Amino acid sequence: MNFKKLLLLCTFTILFFPASTEARSPMPDISADSRSFDLRSGEWILEGNVVVRSADWVARADRIRVHPTRLNVSASGNVRLDWQDLSISADQAVYDPTNEIAQVNGNIELFYDDVRVTATSGTYNARLKQADLFGTEESPASLYPGAGGFLRGPGIHYDVQTGQANFSNGLTFQLFKRGSGQGISGT
Repeated sequence: MNFKKLLLLCTFTILFFPASTEARSPMPDISADSRSFDLRSGEWILEGNVVVRSADWVARADRIRVHPTRLNVSASGNVRLDWQDLSISADQAVYDPTNEIAQVNGNIELFYDDVRVTATSGTYNARLKQADLFGTEESPASLYPGAGGFLRGPGIHYDVQTGQANFSNGLTFQLFKRGSGQGISGT
């Protein structure tokens, strides 16, 4: 092979098959009734009974857009996001698995142990296991501890690991895990 052909072959290989320096996480398992690919955004569009299952999280929805390399998920319609023992349902969600942050909107319900939190918008940081959830004047954010009753406020910062719930109006509550023999305490 002469030098010009070898140089052309090397150039072609570099241009069309670049080496990636970024670590790639394994592709999640994906199931849906229909799939299409949007060439402009570079995303898969999945519709109907969509499930995107990764090693650390699962997303379910009526419709999900997922980027094949970044794995960012944009979901709408009957959305449910699951991490080990925590679930969030909402009308819409965007999950960035690189930063482990979910942004959720509309009819939110967060479930952990025997605690349920409802809200209209918010974020969940899966790495820190912390949720910041907000309501509206008509529909305030609400926390339902397993012991019964509920607490309401304009916003709730809920630390899943410590069980502490801080309300934006200054109230703080400590929630205890089911079976601990303790309920909630507040200040």
